[in-house]
Amino acid sequence: MIPHVDKRNNIDDANEHSPLETLEHALHPWVAYAILPLFAFVNAGLSLSGVKLEDATAALPMGIVLGLVVGKPVGIVGAAMLMRALGWARFPNGMDLRAMIGLGLMCGIGFTMSLFIASLAYQDARLYEEAVLGILGASLLSAVIGFGWLRAVLPVRGAQD
Repeated sequence: MIPHVDKRNNIDDANEHSPLETLEHALHPWVAYAILPLFAFVNAGLSLSGVKLEDATAALPMGIVLGLVVGKPVGIVGAAMLMRALGWARFPNGMDLRAMIGLGLMCGIGFTMSLFIASLAYQDARLYEEAVLGILGASLLSAVIGFGWLRAVLPVRGAQD
């Protein structure tokens, strides 16, 4: 119902920002940083009522946290560096090892596939809840560590303009 082009003017459609594009750009931060994470959290099906510290520090959630927060970055950065060393791949312009490490750290964030695998692996409801707790904790920890790393090592946007 929102027009993609404004036929009331003579602006070339390739250069015009339509009402639809304007709305899309205005909604993007809300969707990316609020609606989508809330949707993912609610769909995880985890009730936080009655969750105790010992639930979060049990072996299963801690193993998942270790795998997502440490294992994924090591694997991703290691594979990228190996491919680069063998000459099979190169970093894009503007990418260096510090940025690659930040990318690897951010890759620990993940709900969909981790939740899917947990649902297949754990038929016991208690184990599944522990796995979901580990996935959510690892995603949050990866986001914080990755953001902090990238904030510390990357140049500030607009500082060179």
